[in-house]
Amino acid sequence: MIKSLLLLLFSSLSMCVFEQSELKSLVKKLDQTIQNNKLYLDRKERKINQLKARLISQDQRIQDVYEVNKALCDEYRSYKTDSAVRYVEHNMRIADSIGDTEMITETKLQRISLHAISGMKLKRCLT
Repeated sequence: MIKSLLLLLFSSLSMCVFEQSELKSLVKKLDQTIQNNKLYLDRKERKINQLKARLISQDQRIQDVYEVNKALCDEYRSYKTDSAVRYVEHNMRIADSIGDTEMITETKLQRISLHAISGMKLKRCLT
């Protein structure tokens, strides 16, 4: 009985030590990520600028504009929610003008998701 208790105690202590070293490793990785914040922001800005450049090019089908707007919305989603909302609103106008029910539904879902993230009222999303 005592051997079992000692074994249990030893295994519990070793798990705690392992968890602490794992936690230290995770904290170190988080610190590195925070230090590289500018690098990640630069990458995101570069990607956004590439997508915006695609919008400027001429001879695009309206569906292509819709897809680029959708990609911009995805890029802005966790970065600048108000900009993401602006691209969703552009897509809502495109979807309405085409009358494509699948695009309309997809865009409404994006709108609801963004408004939920930003805390806006859902009533506005559904109209």
